[in-house]
Amino acid sequence: MKLVTFYSDRFSTTPLPDAINDVLGHDLAAWLLDGLRARGYDADDVIGEDYGYGFWLRLEQSHIWINTTQYEPPGYEGHVHSRWLVDISTDAGCLWLYRPRRKSLTPERLRALAQDVHARLLTDSSIEGIEWWAQDVRVGTLTPEP
Repeated sequence: MKLVTFYSDRFSTTPLPDAINDVLGHDLAAWLLDGLRARGYDADDVIGEDYGYGFWLRLEQSHIWINTTQYEPPGYEGHVHSRWLVDISTDAGCLWLYRPRRKSLTPERLRALAQDVHARLLTDSSIEGIEWWAQDVRVGTLTPEP
């Protein structure tokens, strides 16, 4: 698992009409998905969950779940913009049928995916304060880049 947080006013802070629990992150997920597809990644469309939005990405016979959400609202701890979170998870989750036949993603390939996510974040000047986390936000090692 790799997590990245950042601040931005680029993404909507108004829930979609069909949002579960009024969660946010659909436009962030769609924007990230477009960027990863442009880099050649094979991924499904964005779907909503009760904690945010995400999409399945297929890589080296592995299914990676990438989910996005608003982590902190504008004004939290004095920050003007929302803090957003992107989670890259190698756990097959509800795709239990894939567990026996999936291959483990190499640490190098997972890092390369995280670097592609990072590169996408750098394409928008409204994104600032990018922080990568190895375990969970505010837990483990914080790095400026994956």
